[in-house]
Amino acid sequence: MSTRISPPGFTIVEILIAIAIIGILSAFGVPLGGKILANSRLNTGAAALRSSLTLARSRAMANPQVHCGLFLNPGKGFLLFNDVNGNGQYDSSGANADVIYQPLSTLPKSIDFDSIPAAWNKVILFRGDGSARLGGAFLLKSTSTNRKKRVVVSKESGEVRITQ
Repeated sequence: MSTRISPPGFTIVEILIAIAIIGILSAFGVPLGGKILANSRLNTGAAALRSSLTLARSRAMANPQVHCGLFLNPGKGFLLFNDVNGNGQYDSSGANADVIYQPLSTLPKSIDFDSIPAAWNKVILFRGDGSARLGGAFLLKSTSTNRKKRVVVSKESGEVRITQ
């Protein structure tokens, strides 16, 4: 009596079923992947801003005679500067041009400033004691998902926080 031994491997039906399962799973995964990527970009942008704001505060505390701050440039990014003449704004040229500590940093793709308090005049300055000249919050927005992150700067302590 002879027994038939089948060769090792997969049948065509098993391969087609596996391909169909992969297709169904990827159809659900692609839209979720886009949202995950957009949220990651928003978190990265907020973390980069918090890091730069914290660095500006640290630099101001290291040299109490000079205020240090961040210039927010919607659509382009932000830069860290030393307010040489103490006028509370970023001066890019002229005799009183401010010293740039960190060149223009761009926000991740599809992330931009949504609202900046008008009183800030696009500048957040820190004093030698670590406090901020003006406290408040501004929003970062993901243009692809409309999610927002709030970056809060405490006037009294200069602490920088990120909230939803």
